[in-house]
Amino acid sequence: MFNQKLSCPLYANAGCFTSASRIRENQEDELDIIRGCSTFRGNYNCYDQNFISWDDENDEQINNKYTTCKETCSGDNCNSEKALIKSGNSCHVCRVVMDHNGNVIGTGSEDCLYLDQVAEYDIVDCGEESSCATHMEIAWLPFGQQEILVERKCDVPNGSDNLCTERKTNGWLEKDCWEHCYEGIFYFFLTS
Repeated sequence: MFNQKLSCPLYANAGCFTSASRIRENQEDELDIIRGCSTFRGNYNCYDQNFISWDDENDEQINNKYTTCKETCSGDNCNSEKALIKSGNSCHVCRVVMDHNGNVIGTGSEDCLYLDQVAEYDIVDCGEESSCATHMEIAWLPFGQQEILVERKCDVPNGSDNLCTERKTNGWLEKDCWEHCYEGIFYFFLTS
């Protein structure tokens, strides 16, 4: 846990945790380590977040990346090992909602659906225990229009790797499909 031994409180006595965060800004890395008592038990996982900043001096956009890896363990002082940011599956991460005419609703990009152009900042490291997932949900709304949601993301496998379900009421139809991949960048196209 820490350099000194502390007793964990009742609400956080499931084990110890380590969080390693790396921010890459202007091609430089900064690392921040947090250790403590954990309420959660679980495996190692990472999350990447891309963000854009603006360099006023050079009047240009800069792509930055923030990565946090979290790990829990059990036993006294079990989180005293060197904290690492380990690589796992890299996945395309994006989200788009489109109407039945192919018009984007909101702020997503249709590249998420067709993957004509994969931007480097849309590919993230998902961690060792994760998979890449593609979720497509098509809704036929009560007033007649259809909307399609496509999201690609990091996910934790849950036993239902490739699954499509349908739901309907008098005014609403919905098809909800998931696919998972466990190696490399994953691209999914709905074929049926």
